[in-house]
Amino acid sequence: SVELVTPNECEPGCIVYMHGGGWTFGSLESHANIAFNLAIATRTRVLSVDYRLAPEHPFPAGIDDVVACYRRLMAMGHDPQQIAFVGDSAGAGLALAALIKLRDDGDPLPAAYVALSPWADLSFSGASIIYNAKVDPFMSDIEFVTICAELYRQGAAATLPLVSPALANLSGMPPTLIHVGSTDLLLDDARRIVDGIKAAGGKARLDIWRNMPHVWQRLAAYVPAASASLTAIGQFLRVTIPDQQPVRWDSAA
Repeated sequence: SVELVTPNECEPGCIVYMHGGGWTFGSLESHANIAFNLAIATRTRVLSVDYRLAPEHPFPAGIDDVVACYRRLMAMGHDPQQIAFVGDSAGAGLALAALIKLRDDGDPLPAAYVALSPWADLSFSGASIIYNAKVDPFMSDIEFVTICAELYRQGAAATLPLVSPALANLSGMPPTLIHVGSTDLLLDDARRIVDGIKAAGGKARLDIWRNMPHVWQRLAAYVPAASASLTAIGQFLRVTIPDQQPVRWDSAA
């Protein structure tokens, strides 16, 4: 299922949003504040995907759900160049994996990809796993994140491209913006994604926010840097998504 958030002042285009939660928890309700604030800050419709969760639905169920949602939008007549993929934490990794699958299957890709504190390396090869382990208040329990990853993988190799898309060939990815905090346990996941896209000839920008923890955007009502991040994402999407009239959304949800 999906949920559509439409702001009063609406720009052309649509954000397909994947919530975080380590592939094992999280829902449309738990992340409704991010979806709502994202819609307001970007003045763009936000379509939140209620993808299936592990352990009942391990890899690649969530990826398949995102791909199916995107293909449904295209079947309804929506222009891929008016769609952006946005995700936080594991949802950002899921979005990147879906982009890779769509690319490999020959589907046209959306206009942009935005990741908030992406979790996209389940092999935990980044050094930030060590040096930020004690400073990120939201993402510092190594045992917990390891369990989440194992429940999602359920035997699939951590280095498979769709399991750990940060390690994949990232050629052909759409213009990308990543926001991550300097204290984030998964800071190096963000760095690796941007490095991989640039190495493949793509366009990617990494903004590292000083002393911000994992997915600080959830604190938009309390932390000015959260609202500033969402505003910057809106500016990026308005530049990236063409200014043309969208298709009607009567049956999108």
